[in-house]
Amino acid sequence: MGWFFKKKNNLPAPIEDCEVPAQQDYTPVKSREDIEFEDRMAQNAFERDLAVGKLQAGVAAFQQGMQTVDKVTDVWKYSKMVEQNIAQIQGATAVELARISAKFQNQQSALEGIFGQRQQGLSGQFAVLEKAMKENDRELLIASLKGISTIVTSSPLEDFEKLAKAWEDTSKPLELDF
Repeated sequence: MGWFFKKKNNLPAPIEDCEVPAQQDYTPVKSREDIEFEDRMAQNAFERDLAVGKLQAGVAAFQQGMQTVDKVTDVWKYSKMVEQNIAQIQGATAVELARISAKFQNQQSALEGIFGQRQQGLSGQFAVLEKAMKENDRELLIASLKGISTIVTSSPLEDFEKLAKAWEDTSKPLELDF
């Protein structure tokens, strides 16, 4: 195919069919092959731009996915740390509950012992008082009343307070003074 020229009035005229007038009267027209080539190049450029856009979108999606993976990993690490803290707290709680329970049992035993001894002492003094009244023994009667009075006026909790303070003080070993 040859080159065509367009007249200024836009009517094509083959070169071999007409005289070539001055250049200003005619403008060159592209051949069909040239137009098809330019169309293919434009289509290739469009497809390339489309592929680049898709690739950029894919890269952005990949980066967002990696950020999500990083965040999920951070959450997983934090949850493991929280699980460890919970396990430590549960262990410390069990130890503290055992310590409190042992303290309660020891103090309960101490109180039972203190008040048990007091009860035994009072029972013994009342037995002596009954004997003194039956025998009409004035000295024994006065001695038993003094014994009862001493037991009743003394505070059994005084010794208990000392024991509780000694038990609470972990800086010193527990000294039992009988």
